[in-house]
Amino acid sequence: MKPINDWNNVKPVGGESKKLSAGGYVCQIIGAKEEMSRNGNPMLVVALEIAEGEYAGFYREKYNGQKWPNQAILRIMEPDGNKDAPDVYSKKAGRVKKFIQDVERSNEPYIFKWDESTLRGKYVGGLFGEEEFETDTGTAWATKIFYTTTVANIREGKFSVPKERPLTTVTYQAAPQNPGDEFVEIADMDETDDLPF
Repeated sequence: MKPINDWNNVKPVGGESKKLSAGGYVCQIIGAKEEMSRNGNPMLVVALEIAEGEYAGFYREKYNGQKWPNQAILRIMEPDGNKDAPDVYSKKAGRVKKFIQDVERSNEPYIFKWDESTLRGKYVGGLFGEEEFETDTGTAWATKIFYTTTVANIREGKFSVPKERPLTTVTYQAAPQNPGDEFVEIADMDETDDLPF
């Protein structure tokens, strides 16, 4: 093996890292934007940070200057207006409405007025569960955001931990259901700042 250039100044990377337990957490929205899925469907993409408790700041610690960790990204598919699939439209619209209501109830008197940039800095309850995924050497588990609820429900313990999602029962890619280039502090954000994904 050839010696690595500038070995004495290379910083070690890796090792043990703290793992988020499945459960309910008070989260702060650090970014929200509308994107298109790989299939060309609209979706609301929300970046979250754990705001309270033992894991406060968890994702900021994992952030490495590349992209906000995928486990803290909530992707909510929006209805695309297809009149031929009213059940699908209703389900997608219902998921968006549930998320918006959870944010509004957690941040009263805030009212969402169809501008996703106003979600930044707001709080919401996050329900995180375990999801299995493929790696180069087999499979592994990650704790990811599955659903939202109100902050009050989290603080009062009025929630159920989502069931595990083993890879064998997963019928979608990566995380389209669940549900940055530069992390910025909430206090330092303004409307001109880039989102962290």
